[in-house]
Amino acid sequence: MPGPGITKTSVSGLGDAASISHMNEGTDKNVLTLSVMRGANVIILTVTGVADTERARSAEESLARLALGRL
Repeated sequence: MPGPGITKTSVSGLGDAASISHMNEGTDKNVLTLSVMRGANVIILTVTGVADTERARSAEESLARLALGRL
């Protein structure tokens, strides 16, 4: 559940359900958390302190795909 200053967006194409939360604590203090569920398994990846949020999001999604392939 997102709180003040946090946006949550659904991500399609990852597992059974996936979402990414973004919290901005300043110009270079972004926090991105990707949560992916497949069956009874949940993968949570968090990246902190990045300025380029799109690059971080892409990296998290790539890591999640790799992890899902090993479940």
